[in-house]
Amino acid sequence: MQFKYKINHLLSLLPAGVYPESVIHQLEFTYQVPSRTFFNDRYILIDQEEEIPFDRLSIYAEIFGVGVEDLMTRKPALT
Repeated sequence: MQFKYKINHLLSLLPAGVYPESVIHQLEFTYQVPSRTFFNDRYILIDQEEEIPFDRLSIYAEIFGVGVEDLMTRKPALT
């Protein structure tokens, strides 16, 4: 199972002492992104039509300190 966005991977790379719960708290209280929305965004499969809106992708990129393009999983090229 491959996800469309690298959110789960970036959560696994958080520095020691920074937990996913603190990211969720920051999203809810600073950016008004509900935890349920964040959870759903984390598990969008690569073959699904659903996309995260650019404004929310920008927030996630800021939270994780990466560019928006770094959040996206590249779909393997067909050969």
